[in-house]
Amino acid sequence: MSIEILPVGVTCNLRCDYCYEQTERDKQTVHKYDRDAVVSGLKYSQGFWQLFGGEPLLLRIDQLEELLRLGYEKWGYTGIQTNGTLITPAHVDLFRKYRTQVGISLDGPDELNDSRWAGTVEATRKATQKTLRAIDMICELSKETNAWKFHGPTLIVTLHAGNVSESVFPKFEQWLRHLNDIGVKFINFHFLEIDYKANKWVLSDDQIITVMHKLRKISEELTTLKFLNFNELESLLIGDTKDAMCVWHACDSWNTAAVQGLNNHGSPSNCTRGTKDGIDWLPAEGSGFSTDWAIGSKFSTNRFHERQLSLYVTPEEHGGCKGCRFWLMCTGYCPGTGLEIADIRGTSEKSDWRTKSSHCNVLKNQFIEAESKLVSLGQIPVSQRSDRVQIEAIQYNRWSQGKECSLDLALQILQNNLNTDYNEYEDGTYIPHGDHTDIIPHGDHTDSVNS
Repeated sequence: MSIEILPVGVTCNLRCDYCYEQTERDKQTVHKYDRDAVVSGLKYSQGFWQLFGGEPLLLRIDQLEELLRLGYEKWGYTGIQTNGTLITPAHVDLFRKYRTQVGISLDGPDELNDSRWAGTVEATRKATQKTLRAIDMICELSKETNAWKFHGPTLIVTLHAGNVSESVFPKFEQWLRHLNDIGVKFINFHFLEIDYKANKWVLSDDQIITVMHKLRKISEELTTLKFLNFNELESLLIGDTKDAMCVWHACDSWNTAAVQGLNNHGSPSNCTRGTKDGIDWLPAEGSGFSTDWAIGSKFSTNRFHERQLSLYVTPEEHGGCKGCRFWLMCTGYCPGTGLEIADIRGTSEKSDWRTKSSHCNVLKNQFIEAESKLVSLGQIPVSQRSDRVQIEAIQYNRWSQGKECSLDLALQILQNNLNTDYNEYEDGTYIPHGDHTDIIPHGDHTDSVNS
């Protein structure tokens, strides 16, 4: 679990066309950075700190240093996610001093990054050049001999019509190979979500799948640069979730442990992906956070999995994930990408965060490719295990009781109960006996466990 600290809220120096935070900026009541409230709130955090935004480098450098220092003193390192336009040598010195893992959001050089709008074409291109120079500086830092392993910046690259369409893809590929040559080690590719004024940048599922095929081939030729998307899927398929991103940790954005936030006036918040326009964000019964911060309450461990419980038993044609063999790895992906109800029912209803991801087809394709690779290497992915449904049942029933259950834990529970008898149901599914498996789904759309 990570803690997103938003020292400047969602305030940013850019106005990216597809930013999921833009509607929140348009309507938010502006709060100044409340140092005392934020520092007090962080005393109760239970996970690695990452400065987030908006753009966290809008914070005064002395204030920034204090937060990085506090994170370093508590965890031995810290992190920051930035668009990179404001990074100076002084910031790089702080990153070195406090072992700061730097994430930079950038979609490519020159016109490939024009979606990250700075007001005019000229200003946008200048901002992009500043980010490219910042990447160079941090790569140079990573080459220094240090007592700790600083791996340089991790780039977040959003795939859209402006940077990976057929006409510009050769330049995009050239840039990737350049990043490999200068020592960038990790890129995480994002798929464009249901975001602010994003229509002109949207790619079809088939277009994204084609791009990902190309990127997989390129990844096999690179010596330094790793595309995290591919590495993560392979790890998930062998049951290793410990280093996976938040989107793979059964997140419902309100109540689960994947990500928690702390805003600039010291109050806890859900993940910022939960603020986007067009999605009906209704919290489940209960809260992932304590609301009484005034008396020093800690981050709550009382979490729920309403979204996953619904997705697991709802047919795919109705916006669920029932029967999908990749469920244990995906668990619905990010709720901020929830499929629009209009796409399912042909109505004008808002999206519902409990629906499956709008990227479902793309994700399934990626899982199939990763699955095939593992099989070719002689491994049996979790998706093809004969006891997959049993593992799902363990997970479902723990969630039904308000307990966390990662894939790693479900596999461990199964291993420790190998001699346990299983109840067989008419639909061919199995529910193991035991303290953690006594709740079976029921109700209008939850009358069976999927096969």
